[in-house]
Order: sequence, then C-alpha cells, then structure tokens
Amino acid sequence: MALPSRALLIISEYSRPMTRPDWRKSKPIISTYRLYTLIRRRRMMSAEYKIHYIMVLNNIEKTAWYYTYNFIQHYGLETYDHRHFFEYSSKYHPNNVQEIDGISEAITKHRFYYNKW
Repeated sequence: MALPSRALLIISEYSRPMTRPDWRKSKPIISTYRLYTLIRRRRMMSAEYKIHYIMVLNNIEKTAWYYTYNFIQHYGLETYDHRHFFEYSSKYHPNNVQEIDGISEAITKHRFYYNKW
C-alpha cells in the first residue's frame, strides 16, 4: 500500500536539511572531547537522565576520536604513531594528532599512569 502523494511530498520536504547545502561540511558547535567531558561529569552527578547519558556516551565511544583518545591514554602516543600511521596509514599524521581536542590530556594521563615523564 503506497502513501498518498501529498504525504510523500511532506516527508520529502521535512527530510531536507534546513540549512545551506554544505551543512555536512560545517564545523560543529562543540567538539567531541568537550561533549564527552560534559556528559561524563553530568552522568556522575545526576541519575535523573542516566539512560540518556549512557546512550550519548555509547555513541561517542563508537567514534574515531574516542578510539584515538582511548588508545593513546592506554598505550601512549609513540605506540599510536607506530601502529596507526606507519602500519595502517591513519588519516592522522603523528605531527598533528596532538592538535586534536583532548589528545594532549590523553597523553598526560598516559604519562601519569605509567610514570613516563
């Protein structure tokens, strides 16, 4: 059973972005790192929206940024450079991976946990 043509027209109009055609190329309002730290802090303070916070964290943990952040935090920048740039040709070059928001904190945590100053 097909939908009426008017319903299809309305669905088509509402599925279009309300902004400019290059909306996918726009810079986000908040970085993934800032959103991650905000949600982590709120999740620990409030149980009111616990399911919502868990869902947002789960979605963040599926991103390439989180993988990079978590890997560097546990194994260090040198291991990341070797494994992901030299072996897998990662899109992040070793010289600019530190410019990604939150990566410098991951490096600091790794050094703190493993006493590599």
